[in-house]
This record gives sequence, structure tokens and C-alpha cells, in this order.
Amino acid sequence: MWQKTRSIVAYMYDNYLDDYDYFYLSGDDTHLIVENLRNYLDTLEDQGLNERPLFFGKLIPHGRIEAFVGGGGGYVLNRITLMLLVEKALPTCEADVETSEEDVYMSICLQNKLGIKPIDTADATGRQRFQSNANFLAKFNPDAGPLGKLAAWRARVYAFWAKKHGFKWGKDLVSTQSIAFHGLRSPVQMKRHHAILYKSCPRGTTLGEALAS
Repeated sequence: MWQKTRSIVAYMYDNYLDDYDYFYLSGDDTHLIVENLRNYLDTLEDQGLNERPLFFGKLIPHGRIEAFVGGGGGYVLNRITLMLLVEKALPTCEADVETSEEDVYMSICLQNKLGIKPIDTADATGRQRFQSNANFLAKFNPDAGPLGKLAAWRARVYAFWAKKHGFKWGKDLVSTQSIAFHGLRSPVQMKRHHAILYKSCPRGTTLGEALAS
């Protein structure tokens, strides 16, 4: 995945650098809410942050860097970041590594090689905008005991987030301005997610009646 991602960003640089201000990368099992991403980008531009390198998504703690941007919910680079990544970092940064952890290595190269740290994308109430794996953190209740083989890792990610934004879970952790939801593994899941967000199921269907009530 890391070598594949290196090729993808190089292709974007070669073919689209001058055509777009921002670039978004994710897998095909992620539902991107484009209007929420645009609204968030507008707020960054209002603060003038688009005039410097930008890199953001869902922050996850890591041993080699303070945090990396998880690839599940996708991540965003602005034009300046893409240019610096391809011209200054990719030729030498972790160039021979073969790993599925492309998100970790993307963050390592941007931070350690270029000094570009990801920004915190929490909303005004400290809720998450980028949801990965159907937002496992929203399902994490620190009082509920072990939650499977990933319990220790999930607890560490939860503690990292809560230290900055308060201890909350469930719907209180998911922003109403969410940008992406990861882990929709089939066309049916994707269609259902779209129907719930946009209330697009017609009356007379089970989901349509549930959304209308």
C-alpha cells in the first residue's frame, strides 16, 4: 500500500497539481460527504491556513511521531503539501519500504522530512469529523471492559483523543459536520448510508418510513 500510495501522489503531482487546490485520498469503502469537506476547507481559508502546507484527517497516536493521519477516513493535502511531498520527500523518505501502513509512512515523511504536522480536525464541541471503521471510538466505552483483541490499542487512541477534547463516546463523539465514514464494505452499505444521510429512500420502504418518522 505504501508503494501504491507513493505512485498515486506522484501521478496527482504530474497530472493535476495546477488544476486543484486540495487532494483527498481514501479507499473505495469510504463515504465522503463532499459538502462538509468544502465547508471545512472554507473555514480553513477564512483563517488563512491554506497559504501554508496543510495535511489533515483523523489523528491516531504512534510511537515514531506524536500522531499519524489514519487512512481509513482518508486524508487531505493542499497543493503546497503535495508539491513538497513529491519534490522534497518521496525520492528519499522510506522509499524502499513495503508495508500496508501507508498512512503511517505518509505522516512520517511529511512530519520528519518536511516538518508538516497534521492539524486537529475536531469540531467546536470536540467531536470527530473523520470516522474510521464505522467510528470504533464512538462505540468505545471506557467503563465497559475489554472490547476484543484491539482493546488496548483502542483505549490508547481513545485516551489520546480524550486528553484534548474530553471524555465522550457514542453520538457525542461523532460530529454533525462529519466529512468521511470508513468501513462501508459493500454497495448496499454505501447506498444505505447515503439514504440515511440524505433521506433519499421513498416512502413505502422500511428505511424510508423509519427516516420519515
